[in-house]
Amino acid sequence: MPHLSLSDRVKKHICDQYRLPNDKVASMLPTFLQTLQSHMQELEKSVENGEIQGIAKVGHKFKGALLNLGLEEIAEIALRIETEGNANNQGIDYLELTMELKEHLKEIL
Repeated sequence: MPHLSLSDRVKKHICDQYRLPNDKVASMLPTFLQTLQSHMQELEKSVENGEIQGIAKVGHKFKGALLNLGLEEIAEIALRIETEGNANNQGIDYLELTMELKEHLKEIL
């Protein structure tokens, strides 16, 4: 099986999981990607302001959005952000985790 780009993986997952035709997925994809971009901006702002509870909340939303798009391995990073934020863990480098998320999503954000 050839290696699929991140956007092609997302399209395939949505088609398979939700049984939607390709044209419907293509019309919906910009909205999904805009949601991810919004979550990234919100996460960056919370990290910049040191708002641990805000970081946890965005981590939760980000995780859900990534799982809905079939990006389980990337969702693991968001889960760590959520879990550590909920534990009020001040010793975690949330900026590093945010940059890791951004790196994994750079193709589609």
